[in-house]
Amino acid sequence: LVKMRTRTSASLWAAAVATELFNQWGPIGISSTDRSFAITVSIGIFALGFTLLVFPRVSYRSYRYLEQLSFAMAISMIAFKCSESGGAGSPYSVWLLIIVFYAAFFWQPTQLFWNTLATVSIAFAPLIYEPELTSTNDAFFAALLMAIMISMSLAMLYRRQLSRAAESAVKFLSLADPLTGVANLRAFEQF
Repeated sequence: LVKMRTRTSASLWAAAVATELFNQWGPIGISSTDRSFAITVSIGIFALGFTLLVFPRVSYRSYRYLEQLSFAMAISMIAFKCSESGGAGSPYSVWLLIIVFYAAFFWQPTQLFWNTLATVSIAFAPLIYEPELTSTNDAFFAALLMAIMISMSLAMLYRRQLSRAAESAVKFLSLADPLTGVANLRAFEQF
């Protein structure tokens, strides 16, 4: 599980760096200032290298804390890019969907709730602190993005609950007689 999460996190950071490079030098034309571009790419490369070099070599408990740190870095970077290029209407804000999807797939429901709340609060702070960025389109986009993130989170949690219910049913069938519920030889050997 840790290996899969490490690969997923690393691929997301690599995609974030590629997106920034494409936006800066590609045909879209969402260019940043030189300083902002350098900071963003440096953070992305550092996080990518840190994920690949450190994540596979630590205990699971330490890994969870480091994963939370990486998550906070990602939210902060997206919030910075959103405030720089148009608040909630920034194309960078779509990256929040990927982060929430990652959290919904791997994290516990309580962690997911608080991290989704933190994501929404931090990413849309420019709408509050920079009124000139606020517009009807920004407000509509913010509401739409929040609705999509919440629906994605609930859908992922529902699928996880279904898979856990199926796993427990299969485990019961493998360890007990289906008619009487009495433990079988496999359960006795495990005990």
